[in-house]
Amino acid sequence: IDLDPAMRLAFLMDTSFFFLFLCLLQTLPLSSSNTFDTLRGTSLSVENPNDILVSANGEYSAGFLSVGDNAFCFAIWFNNSTVSTVVWMANRDGPVDGRGSQLSVLNEGKLILTNSVGITLFYDNDNVLRLLFQSLTMTSLYWPDPWVEDPGQVGRSKYNTSRQALLDDSGYFWSSDDFTFFATDFVAVTHRRLTLDPDGNLRLYSLQKMNGSWDWVVTWQAFSQPCHIHGICGPNSLCTYDHVSGRRCSCLQGFKMKDHTDWSYGCEPEFSLSCNRTDEASFVQFEHLEYYGSDLYYYPNVTLQQCQDICMNWCKCKGFQFKFSRNGTVGAYNCYPKFLLINGHQSPNFEGDFYLRVPRIGLSYNKTPGEELRLECSDKNSKQQRITYENKTVKLLLWFATAVGGIEVTCIVLVWLFLSRSRKDSNSAAQGYLLTNRIQRFTFDELRKATRGFKENATMSWIEEIIDPMMAGKYDKAKMELLIKVALQCVAEDKDDRPTMNQVVEMLLSHEE
Repeated sequence: IDLDPAMRLAFLMDTSFFFLFLCLLQTLPLSSSNTFDTLRGTSLSVENPNDILVSANGEYSAGFLSVGDNAFCFAIWFNNSTVSTVVWMANRDGPVDGRGSQLSVLNEGKLILTNSVGITLFYDNDNVLRLLFQSLTMTSLYWPDPWVEDPGQVGRSKYNTSRQALLDDSGYFWSSDDFTFFATDFVAVTHRRLTLDPDGNLRLYSLQKMNGSWDWVVTWQAFSQPCHIHGICGPNSLCTYDHVSGRRCSCLQGFKMKDHTDWSYGCEPEFSLSCNRTDEASFVQFEHLEYYGSDLYYYPNVTLQQCQDICMNWCKCKGFQFKFSRNGTVGAYNCYPKFLLINGHQSPNFEGDFYLRVPRIGLSYNKTPGEELRLECSDKNSKQQRITYENKTVKLLLWFATAVGGIEVTCIVLVWLFLSRSRKDSNSAAQGYLLTNRIQRFTFDELRKATRGFKENATMSWIEEIIDPMMAGKYDKAKMELLIKVALQCVAEDKDDRPTMNQVVEMLLSHEE
C-alpha cells in the first residue's frame, strides 16, 4: 500500500493483483450491452453508472458501489445469490464522493483509487494469521487463544517468510503458517467466501440452493463460543451464553449501560472510589467470572487476603482475578489485579472468581451480575459513525403513498362532518315545523281517554284540534272521523282488537254506501 504525499492517492495495488483481478473477471458473455468485462481506456468513473466490469458468465461485477448518501466504494460483488454479495472492497473505511472520483491504471502498471483509504488482511510480525480487536483505547489479539505463547501449540508455524492463503471451491483452506480447516460441506464444489463479521467472528459461507433460491450458509467459524471474542460487550460488562442469540451482555452490579444503542461502549460505574488509603473499600465476589487481559501485574501463589491488600494499594485497581492454576500435581492460587475491566465472560468451566472493588457503604450488592439490558433502536444517530443504505425510489413511493392516504382520510372526515351537519339541520327543521303546527304524538290509550271512548261529540272536538290549520275546515268531517277510528283500531294494544284488512276495507266502503 502506497500513499501520495498530498494524500490524494488512498489505495494502491501492484500490477500482479490488477492482472489477477482482470483474469478473474474474464474467466468467469456480458449481462447487458452497457457493460463489459475488459477495462476500456485507463479509468472507471464514479459519475458514469455504466462503468461496470461484468465477468463473462455474469456471476461477478466490479465497479463503484453506493454505500450511503454521496458515498461510494470500489468493490467486486457476486450476482447469483438472492441478495448481491460484496466479496471484496477496496476502500471500505474511506468512501469516495460521487464527483471526480475514479479508478485509474498508471503508466507503471499500478491501480489507483483517488480520494479514499484502504486496509488489508492482518498478519502479525511473526507471519501468523491472527484476529485483532482494536478500539480507541486498546488493542488485543484474541485468535488463536491469546494465552498461547507458542503458535506451535495450536498447529501454527511462525518459521515462514510468506503471507499466503488459499481457499478452494471444495471448502479447503490453507495458509502459509500451516493453519488449515475444512468446510462442513467439504468436497461439494460451490462458491465460497471467508468473512470477518461485525461480531468479530471469522466465518466461511458457502452458496447453497434452498427452497428454490441461492443463499449463503455458514459452513465453518473460528469461535463456537462468541463470548471469547474480545470487546464484544464493552468495558465494565460481561458476556454470558444464550441458547437463542448465542450471547447476552449485561452490566455488573453498581454499573449502568453507557449507550443504550450500542453495547461496544460498555457500562459506567454509579459510584466513585477515592485513592485515599484511609477511605475504606470492599470487594464483591463474582463466581466463574473472568476478565482477560489489562493486568497491573501477576502475583503467583498468594492468599485471598494478600491479593485484596495488593489491589487496595493500587489506586487504579478496579478489582482482581483470583484463579487456581495447576502445574502437574501441584496447584496454587494466582492474583491478577486489573486496571481495566474488559473482555469479561462468565462460564461454569472457568476455575476462578473475580472480585470487584466497591465502596464499603452506600451501595448494596449481590454475587450475581446485573439484569440484562436490551438495546434500544432509535432513528437518532449513534455516537458511532454509521453508513446508511437507502433506496431513493422506494423512499419516494412511500412518501407518495403516505400523502395519498392522508388526503383520503381528510376527505372521509370532511364528508362525515357534512353529513352529520345535514342530518342535524334536517332534524332541527322538522322539529321546528312540528312545533309551529303544534302536532304531537299520542298513544292509543291517550286518544281513547281524550275522546271519552270515541264518542261522536268528543271525537269531533278532538279531530279539530289535530287537523292542520292550513286546511281551514275544508274537509269531510264524517270521512275524517271514520278514517281516524279505523286508524286507531289498527294500532290497538291488544292484537285481538285490531281489524283484518277485509274488515278495514268493509268499514271504509260502508261510508261510501
